[in-house]
Amino acid sequence: MRRLTLLIAAVAVMSGSASAQLGFGVGAATAIPTGDFSDRASTGWGLSLQARLGIPVVTFTGAVEYLSFGEKTIAGGTSSSQMWGLNVGARLTLLPFVYGGVEIGSYQENATTKIGSQETDGSITRGSVAPIIGAEFLGFDLNARYVFMDKTEFTSVRLTYWF
Repeated sequence: MRRLTLLIAAVAVMSGSASAQLGFGVGAATAIPTGDFSDRASTGWGLSLQARLGIPVVTFTGAVEYLSFGEKTIAGGTSSSQMWGLNVGARLTLLPFVYGGVEIGSYQENATTKIGSQETDGSITRGSVAPIIGAEFLGFDLNARYVFMDKTEFTSVRLTYWF
């Protein structure tokens, strides 16, 4: 049964490959912490490597992302955060050049807190969901997304160049 399922999936992928478009891109982002996360991190920046497989009307995406959030003063010290993310998603074309979609994924957050001469590091991995809206023009993709995670939410604006 498993082999039959794999065979059917392979045939479906190959039959659709004539109209499918595969692309790779690099992106830069700014990220603004919201909710509880804004109490321990300030505005950040990020870089990403992305891939997409587009068929008419729907595009499937994947990305590896690095985000670094700036220091925030807290209770006599400072706090900062860095994240690595792995996301997959789907986008639906709404209008020519305009799309909406959702990304799901996982982020590993590495946080550092400094109080006086003491420094504490911690790491946690969280699942995420991010609604996304964007526009593409001349190989560039500008999008905005709101990333929902437990106690670590942020808004991100990302510019990607697709090869």
